[in-house]
Amino acid sequence: MRPILILALLATPAWPQATSRAGVLAPVSVRIRSPLAADYDPSSEFTLEGTVLEARAGVLRLRLPMGVVRILLGATLAPGAVRPGQLVAVLAARAQDEHSQWFVARELRRAEGVLVLRDARGVPVGLGQL
Repeated sequence: MRPILILALLATPAWPQATSRAGVLAPVSVRIRSPLAADYDPSSEFTLEGTVLEARAGVLRLRLPMGVVRILLGATLAPGAVRPGQLVAVLAARAQDEHSQWFVARELRRAEGVLVLRDARGVPVGLGQL
């Protein structure tokens, strides 16, 4: 009886297949998340408001009332895009692994306008001129 059970399991496909109705194949769609958005979870978005301490090499250090946080921008900003001492609001998502927690920015809001760094799914976009 065991050989029959093994053969039955081997004959069962392990991947999605299109179904057939009257000889017409129905497409199967699979949503695959972009590897560029791997660290971004849109369900954990919130806004951080604080004073810029430093913006360098794609990382923004922001002073909040509770302390200093590092926010990954995903892109290096143009010189002068943000200055130390400037008040900003950052729309970001929380990311973590077993050792640490960090923030990944989607939008950087400042007095001069908004820098969009990622789309709503967390995929990096090109930086526009302000």
